[in-house]
Amino acid sequence: MNIARLAALIGLLLFLSGSALRPYKDPKAVEDAKLAYPENGEDSQTASERYWAIRDAQLTPKYSLQNYGLTFITVAIFIAISALLFKIKDIGDINQIRTPKYSWIIVVLGLAAAIISPLVYVVDLFIGMARDEFPPWADSLGIPLFGVPVIFAFMLICAAFFSVMGFIGYRDDCAIMNTFRRGTRPGLIWHILLGIPLLVSVIVTFFLLVIGQFYYMISSMLWVFFFGLFYAGKQKQPNKQGAHSAPYSCESE
Repeated sequence: MNIARLAALIGLLLFLSGSALRPYKDPKAVEDAKLAYPENGEDSQTASERYWAIRDAQLTPKYSLQNYGLTFITVAIFIAISALLFKIKDIGDINQIRTPKYSWIIVVLGLAAAIISPLVYVVDLFIGMARDEFPPWADSLGIPLFGVPVIFAFMLICAAFFSVMGFIGYRDDCAIMNTFRRGTRPGLIWHILLGIPLLVSVIVTFFLLVIGQFYYMISSMLWVFFFGLFYAGKQKQPNKQGAHSAPYSCESE
């Protein structure tokens, strides 16, 4: 929880620092660029690149500071919620985290991730529009919005497919840390079907943290939990010797 408080404090300071700044060094230059519509047969892409060059040159750190601030706050919220759900009071308690007794809880996480993923994409578009990221003459909002139902359908299919895979041989009430032990780690098939998507989700989440995309991090962290918990539920049953020596084996062992 101390880590969550520290992340929240850093995030709040960054956000307030950014809020105190104005978006552009010379707001008039950006307004003039927005009115410089393509003319005399000029290519729309050329005009857009000119607009972006002017906007980028005039940008202050305002939006970056706000993004990183909200990113830290998002991380703090996820840490706090995870600590409450898994009853984590300090780092040592991580060893006591166990797979949920009811696998449908993980399915709900996947469903939430599938619903939130296209929503944050829409949020990204509207934030970009509010921050003048798109020149007025470019249809940068309408066309992408038409693709939202496709994204939503794809995410639902992914959640459904991996939920079915997750149900197969799922072992509840097992220590998460056993996933990384030689005798109980999941088999090769689960490394491929769940381990790879989990790794991709972790890498994407880390990348989003680095670039400060707080809204996309919400969905990516849900995917991490979704794949991670199902992957942990694929632990092998330890042999008798391993069952007596491993301190974090399933209670049923």
